[in-house]
Amino acid sequence: MTTTASSSADRIAAATANQFRLSGKPLCIALGLFLFFLPAPLRSETSGPKLPVTHYDLRFRILLSEQTLDGEARVTLTNSDDHMITEIPFLLYRLLDVVAIADENGRPLEFRQAVAKLTDEPSMQVNAVTVHLRSPLNAGAQTTFTVKFGGFVYGYRR
Repeated sequence: MTTTASSSADRIAAATANQFRLSGKPLCIALGLFLFFLPAPLRSETSGPKLPVTHYDLRFRILLSEQTLDGEARVTLTNSDDHMITEIPFLLYRLLDVVAIADENGRPLEFRQAVAKLTDEPSMQVNAVTVHLRSPLNAGAQTTFTVKFGGFVYGYRR
């Protein structure tokens, strides 16, 4: 399944719509808010790699008084494309930063991240993260890696 940018925006909007009140301020803490592991391009007309997630192991801590979240996601995915890949793109809630990414043996992986607008939904922003694999992932092969992340769960109102 290739996820398009418009479906990414739909998921982001749905997750941020799940709010509750804390001291009169909305605080977005929906589980889907913090980790949008959407191996997806930022535009629907661009097809990205086919990387279905087969397993998540999510551990996180929400500090309501500080309106922050930090956590760890162990993700297993399969390369369903017909060619090998060297990078895995995913989207994270815009106010969360990736702190570290490690392979299944605990060795650090290089990555880059930047806040980006979805071109199909320019009012929606995400943290676009790209993981650089230590070695290419062949077609049909699986990989597992761990992402450590943290940041604020409530930002400015648009």
